[in-house]
Amino acid sequence: MKLIIFTYLILVASSGFLTLDESIVSDYAAATNNSEITTEVIMKICTECLSQKELTEFYKHKQTKDGYRSVCKDCNRILVEDYRKTKDGLISVLYSSQKYASIKRNQSLPIYTKSELTEWLNEQPLFHKLYTEWVLSGYDTFLKPSIDRKSNLLSYTFENIKLMVWQENKNNAYEDMRTGKLKNSGFLYGGLKAVSQYSLGNTLIQNHISVSAAAKEVGVVPSNISACCSGRQKTAKDFIWRYSL
Repeated sequence: MKLIIFTYLILVASSGFLTLDESIVSDYAAATNNSEITTEVIMKICTECLSQKELTEFYKHKQTKDGYRSVCKDCNRILVEDYRKTKDGLISVLYSSQKYASIKRNQSLPIYTKSELTEWLNEQPLFHKLYTEWVLSGYDTFLKPSIDRKSNLLSYTFENIKLMVWQENKNNAYEDMRTGKLKNSGFLYGGLKAVSQYSLGNTLIQNHISVSAAAKEVGVVPSNISACCSGRQKTAKDFIWRYSL
């Protein structure tokens, strides 16, 4: 029978609270050479919000002493979101998206590195203008700076890219998909289908190039939109969804 040691043990007594630190458990296990010792409840303090949470609320990290990140999942998500709103974070997202899209299209990866893309963008007055407008808008998704290719037949090169906002890029992609340009250029969507978003009154609001793009824009789980399109669900996020014709 395994010996279970609680790494977070609080005894309510007249003297107050007594906490058994998790290091005591590992020290005891090492001292007794008892591999049967397990931990049932493990608590850790987040270095960001300073809250004490169960270890399951932290992401694993091989390079830390206890094998977990020092920041909890909630704080980590906020930090990541804040970073993606910075210029460097935005460029990281743009570059990663270009690499992913190139693989999906079976095209060569961008010829430039992230550092080279950063240098190029910082030399573009339009990039700084679009970024400032995006920030002032409260980080409106439609106004987020984006990069599109001039020719769908070619990969990402400095000669084949242009700056625009995300809304324009999305509309261009949908139009190319509707007219067959993306298919003819070898663009592989991996089976994704364009979807149309309707109001509860059955009025067309807008079209989206894919379920995932629609889900990201309205803030809903992609599977809910797919369920609507397949008839297994009536609405998602108070909208009616259908696969585009």
